[in-house]
Amino acid sequence: MKLVFWCTLALTFYTFVLYPVILLVLHLAKKPETKPAGIMPATYQPNVSFIIAAHNEEAVIEKKIFNTLDLRYPRDKIQIIVASDNSTDATNDIVKRYQNKGVLLLDLRRRGGKTRAQNEAVKMASGEILVFSDANSMWKPDALEQLMRHFTDNKTGYVCGQLKYVNTGSNSGYSEGLYWKYEMLLRRLESSLHSVTAGNGAIYAVRAADYVNIAELYSHDLEMPHLMVAKGKRAIYEPAAIAIEKTASNSQEEYRRKIRMLTRTWHRVIYGPCLYNPFKYGVKYAWMMVSHRLFRYLFPFFQIIIYLSNCCLWKQGLIYQGLLISETLFYLLALAGYLLPLKSKLFYLPYYFCMFNYASLAGFVKAATGKVSTTWDKAESTRAAD
Repeated sequence: MKLVFWCTLALTFYTFVLYPVILLVLHLAKKPETKPAGIMPATYQPNVSFIIAAHNEEAVIEKKIFNTLDLRYPRDKIQIIVASDNSTDATNDIVKRYQNKGVLLLDLRRRGGKTRAQNEAVKMASGEILVFSDANSMWKPDALEQLMRHFTDNKTGYVCGQLKYVNTGSNSGYSEGLYWKYEMLLRRLESSLHSVTAGNGAIYAVRAADYVNIAELYSHDLEMPHLMVAKGKRAIYEPAAIAIEKTASNSQEEYRRKIRMLTRTWHRVIYGPCLYNPFKYGVKYAWMMVSHRLFRYLFPFFQIIIYLSNCCLWKQGLIYQGLLISETLFYLLALAGYLLPLKSKLFYLPYYFCMFNYASLAGFVKAATGKVSTTWDKAESTRAAD
């Protein structure tokens, strides 16, 4: 039992502390790369197809269209496509108002989910680079330029930008923002050393020649980076390409959103092709995928094993007793954060941590029992008026 306890505790420490430290050390030790000159012009402005997946986005779609039209990029080089996934509100009517501005509406009459909408939009795209965004993600004016400059290197197949969350003042928003900052640090380090292990749906771009139609139950966030690596390309992170989104205003919305995402992720891990094959992706990238992705997904199981084995080791000495008391106190703080209207981060941060991992367990159960959906329901508070 001691071996089980300490091995699981060591894996937890490695996943959240040691792995980032190793990445940082490797990053600092890395020699600066000298890129060969003259591959492509320094100011690279290829034709792009800007694809926005939408389902019932009447609250934000007009603002998103304005935001896209205002990007600092030659207007005649941007093809804007709104892929409306069987919207039943005013989304389509709003998009049609901007057809004279070159905004194209792809009206999908059968709802099939975000990935299907993106796959269908790619069929009508004419750009050399495919750019993807969400309807509620507002880009900084230079974000598209920041993404495009990396495609001057023919080895680059995928670039994702930085998603910044605007805190709505809720503890849920604060916790999500804090977690996302940690995640972005890991992506910056992974990108520096090789390639990111996942992107985000708010802001990213792929070469049209490298785009791969993926199954509707999968998502671009997890699939595109490793597919690019398998092609011998890099999937990189550009922190200067910034998109802004509102965080969910309450934990219930955030919990539902995470279950939806993690159910699809678990379905991919359980039933899909191996994501950690060193013969396919190389040893370094496979190590990153195991350390950042697989161990992160398994962490809820680590938690359960650590706590139960620690209970069994209560009589083995003060160190086990002290650890169990600390763990129990942490979970009691999380329970208080859930049951009571407490605003203090002392209660809410443990609650958010446990909520995230409980959502992962719920997602695992749904995936294992075949209860996976291709469609998504938006968090209404993330579309609320400013």
